[in-house]
Order: sequence, then C-alpha cells, then structure tokens
Amino acid sequence: MKKKRLSHSYNQARSRGSRVVGARKNRLFNISLKKAVVYCAVIVAIVLCTKVYLMQRSELLALKEQKSVLENEITTIQEDILHLQQEASKLDDPDYIEVVARQEYGMVGKDDIVFVPARGVVE
Repeated sequence: MKKKRLSHSYNQARSRGSRVVGARKNRLFNISLKKAVVYCAVIVAIVLCTKVYLMQRSELLALKEQKSVLENEITTIQEDILHLQQEASKLDDPDYIEVVARQEYGMVGKDDIVFVPARGVVE
C-alpha cells in the first residue's frame, strides 16, 4: 500500500510541476552508461568511415589525374614512334638520302658548282 501512495504522490507533484525528492530533473540526460558508450561508439565509427571515404576519394581523384597525364604521354610517344617508323622506311630511298645529305650535312653532288668565299674579303 505504501508503494501506491508514493507513486500517487509522485504523479500528483509531477502534474503540478513541483520537485519530488529523488526525481530526475531533466529526462534528456536520462540514459544509461551502456547506451552512452554505444552512442559514442557509433558516432566515432561514422566519423572514421567518413574520414576514410574522403581520403580514398581524394586519392582516386589524384590517380585519375595521373592516368590522364600518362595516357597523353602514351599518345605522344605512339605518334613519335609512327613518325620514326616512317622516317626509317624512307632511308631505303636514294633520293631521300641525297636530300638529307645536302640539307643536314652540307654535302654537294657530282654536278654541283661550289663557291668558296675568299678569306679576308669584307662585304
């Protein structure tokens, strides 16, 4: 009977807005220690997962940028290889060899007339 009376007086005092001895003032912080630990663990896990996600995303963006740079280099090198292969195939042509010898090495042909400037002549 005594328990009913305490419960009844508690409910009456609570409905009037009075303080009851032993009653908690704020229900917001009325959680157990186990629940608090679980909540903190969940929050820490979420923060860590977010951090890992952001780090991996930045690494992925950097790797994509590096991939595009390397693909551009590959394209340039393939163009150079093609150009060199074409140049190498021309080396079997005697006319091309003659043009290269005249332009790059200053050589003259059999029927060419060569003018050599005299030393000491000022123009």
